[in-house]
Amino acid sequence: MKKMLICAVSLVAAVTMTACGSSHNSPSSNSSSPSSGSGGGSGNDALKAEIKAKILADQTGSASDPFRMDAAKADCTANAIVDTLGADKLRSYGLITADNKLTNRKFTTTHFSTADATTMVDVLFQCLGGSTFTSTIQHEIEAGLPATMPSSVRTCIESKLNVAAVKNVIIAELSGHGTAAAEMDASITACMSK
Repeated sequence: MKKMLICAVSLVAAVTMTACGSSHNSPSSNSSSPSSGSGGGSGNDALKAEIKAKILADQTGSASDPFRMDAAKADCTANAIVDTLGADKLRSYGLITADNKLTNRKFTTTHFSTADATTMVDVLFQCLGGSTFTSTIQHEIEAGLPATMPSSVRTCIESKLNVAAVKNVIIAELSGHGTAAAEMDASITACMSK
């Protein structure tokens, strides 16, 4: 039961350690200079490379950890964060400097708009493996529930603790609404008392 919250916290940690967010695999076709605000183009290649290097340098856990990023996932994430949010937006959040270098600012001290947080979580899940990754999370949820648990309690918990709920917790954390995990925990505890 608590395993899913641990998974959510792990994912938030993976995002916050990268200081770059999350994304998808479809680079923008824009070609902009480093000082421009749009996402793609050779002007942002150095920024993408720096983000990828930061992600890979900050990896923890074993190679089998579903939240760990290999080079391909880090590349997907770096490309997508720049291509979907763009340099201007990253700069406005204080994540990059005027010359497109990463700052030391962490996601945990950055309050993204709900729309940007949603975009980052969606693309992060996609870069981490899309439906395979969400299946892994769902499996962790189910594996964390004891087989002897009454079906009514199991159903209640599964209705509160699912992939969509985990995404919502991460979105809330990234957009500055840090009570979402505690609220999920309270709703699961309420299920247990039924």
